[in-house]
Amino acid sequence: MASLHVCMAAPNATILEIGSGQLSFWSDLFCGGAVRFENGYALPPDRPGLGITIDEAVAAKRPYMRKGWETFRYPDGSIGNN
Repeated sequence: MASLHVCMAAPNATILEIGSGQLSFWSDLFCGGAVRFENGYALPPDRPGLGITIDEAVAAKRPYMRKGWETFRYPDGSIGNN
């Protein structure tokens, strides 16, 4: 949501990708206040701050799990093809 705010404030921001496969989870996680869309565009939130309220109980059901992307990195930390 913070990235959405930055993009809406930056005149040279043209695209922000999101994983739409989790929209129902986001609706639960953000107490029904997930990102709203109209004609393919995200709408600014109408609530203060970031415009969301997180349901801690829903968040606790899906704790952060580190992804194993290390195999796609070179020794210097750059990302490459395997």
